Amino acid sequence: MFEDGRIDQNRLRGVFARVSAAAKRGGTLWLDIDARSHERPQSKTSPDSTVVYKTNLPESSNPISSGWQFSTVVLLPGQLSSWTAVLEKQRIRSDQTSVEEAAIQLCELAPLLRCHPIVATDRWYSCAPFLLLLV
Repeated sequence: MFEDGRIDQNRLRGVFARVSAAAKRGGTLWLDIDARSHERPQSKTSPDSTVVYKTNLPESSNPISSGWQFSTVVLLPGQLSSWTAVLEKQRIRSDQTSVEEAAIQLCELAPLLRCHPIVATDRWYSCAPFLLLLV
C-alpha cells in the first residue's frame, strides 16, 4: 500500500470500495458527496490556493478568505446514524468546479463498487453538467 512514503491511491480506493460493498442497506449502497472549504488565511501564496467563502462567522466582516476546497464521497451507514465512512477525498483544483471533481470521483469509484449506488447530494449537484459528466 505504501511505497516511498506515498499512498497508492488506486489500491486504497479498491480497499474502501470492498468495505463499502459489505455495508449495503437493504441491498442498496447509499453514497453522499459534498464540497467543503478549508480556510488557510496565512497561506495566501501556497500553490493553487483559491478564494473560499467563509461561513457566517460573527467575528468576521469579510465573507471570503484564501484556502482550498475538497470534495468528499462518503458511505452512508446501513443503520440510521450520524457517522459516515469516507470513501474518497480530493482537493478541487482552482481550474475546476466541485461538480466536475464529484463526477470524476464517482466515475472512478463506480467500477470498484460492483453495483449502482444511490447518490445523495445537495442542490448544487442537480444540474445538467453534473449528470452529463456521469454518462
